[in-house]
Amino acid sequence: MKKYLIPFLLTVLGTASCSVDNYNEAYPVTFAHRGCWIENFIPENSVDGVTMAARYGYPTIECDVKFTLDSVLVLMHDGTINRTMRNASDYSPIEEKVKVKETDFNTLRNNYIFASDTISCRKCIPTFAEFMDACEREGIKPILHCDIYEGYIAASERLGSNWIAFTEDYELCKRVRALDSDVLILYSPKKHLYGLSAAQLIEKLDSIGGSCGISSMHYPLMRKTVCDSLRAAGYTTQSSIFPAPHEMEAISNGAEIILSDFCWFPMEGDKPTVSFDCTDSVSIERTWPREEFACMTINISCTGHYTLSVNGSDKVYDINNGGEEIRLGYRIYNTEPSVSVVPAEDSPGCSIDRFRLNIYRK
Repeated sequence: MKKYLIPFLLTVLGTASCSVDNYNEAYPVTFAHRGCWIENFIPENSVDGVTMAARYGYPTIECDVKFTLDSVLVLMHDGTINRTMRNASDYSPIEEKVKVKETDFNTLRNNYIFASDTISCRKCIPTFAEFMDACEREGIKPILHCDIYEGYIAASERLGSNWIAFTEDYELCKRVRALDSDVLILYSPKKHLYGLSAAQLIEKLDSIGGSCGISSMHYPLMRKTVCDSLRAAGYTTQSSIFPAPHEMEAISNGAEIILSDFCWFPMEGDKPTVSFDCTDSVSIERTWPREEFACMTINISCTGHYTLSVNGSDKVYDINNGGEEIRLGYRIYNTEPSVSVVPAEDSPGCSIDRFRLNIYRK
């Protein structure tokens, strides 16, 4: 039996909506990818990433779970620890490949630490149990990216139904549903299934049953016709790690959940500390004082062809959609927030119909 995901998400995660008059269309819910990591500071898949996610107000964070050689569940995205960790003895790079599944837990725990420019963040690999401890402490719902059934058993025993399953393994989705009739399951079709139609995706979700939906990094699976069809059938869509500027398309197409390294949208009750409005203008170029921890949302509709640059040249968008409102959101760390909205070359008669920027200090 299908369950309608929009009410489910609003109940569990809180209503995500813009608090500004004339900009009251609901935002998608944002999940922090591999925890709320910050390059050279907060490591991915770390307990510190849970704490930082709470600071930014994320309702849910994704984690990756692996088995060690002696069957301890730990957090790590890659099959090896080399990219994200260093030798504990002298903080040197790890020369030999250290595979999680071929290394016992005590060796991983005692010999290696996370790479970070901040010494206090150079901690050992966390167990899944420690990660769940942190999520409970911070009031955050974990989304478990895991192909290990035992990981879901551990989540169910510890958290009841207060977690989310996320896997490419279709048969595992059905096993998780048998384990828990209420937990949200996000199925991510593998590459050879990217050509599935909306009807075929719905058929697969019907077989899983309960609260479930599609998650994908593949743009065609997040196209508007698919998002609309899944929503009409009572299912949800999650765009996974869409880089700028492509997350704009996923949001416009109707993705209800954004899993991202940088995206952020306010939940109900969030109030901006800085607001900027502009209407009937040809261009906008503004910079605000540096923010150590903050978030920013942009709502914009334009006539004509525009280029939008956010925080310097880091994220650049091409806007040429006939005046449809675009919604964007960002997590900010130690940055001077800035926007540049200028007509594209050889594009006369352009106008910014309305523009609203909000900064939320964290």
